[in-house]
Amino acid sequence: YVVLNRPNAFVQFLKKVRLREEYIFMVEPDHLLLHPVPNWATPTKPAAFPFFYINAKDRKLGSVAYRFVSPPHPIDPIGNSPVLIHKDQLAKLA
Repeated sequence: YVVLNRPNAFVQFLKKVRLREEYIFMVEPDHLLLHPVPNWATPTKPAAFPFFYINAKDRKLGSVAYRFVSPPHPIDPIGNSPVLIHKDQLAKLA
């Protein structure tokens, strides 16, 4: 199921297709874009929308985060969408 691992779905896609574009913009199908999206990503740093409710430092969420990363403090408060990322970075991530 693609939504469970969107970065990996993009990597599988990139293995089958040759893109001229260097950056990938991952969004949900229900996102409404009113203006062109500036590319704030770089080849070494992706750009994503911050979500105030995703906070690994929160004691309620920290126990979940610790299962994957210890300590969880370096986890950015972002979701997987929308994200702008360089295709080489995405391949390394997934």
